[in-house]
Amino acid sequence: AAATSGDLEKVRQIAHKLAGASGYCGTPALSRQAQTVESLAKNGDMGLTAKAVDVLLQQIERLLALKINGSLPDFESPVY
Repeated sequence: AAATSGDLEKVRQIAHKLAGASGYCGTPALSRQAQTVESLAKNGDMGLTAKAVDVLLQQIERLLALKINGSLPDFESPVY
């Protein structure tokens, strides 16, 4: 099914929340990528939004892998 403007609005809303939460959690690179997704979704560019979401998901996967492997400090603010 093709993406709709309503789908992009949902993506924008989720990306906005993730940008704020990830900035608060000390993951500024993740926050910046979420802001990029938010901006692209707001502008209605479905193709670029989808690519930016893929990058965002890759960043989340890397953070989860670091946490699972014990490489992500619990009490420090990593720059990811």
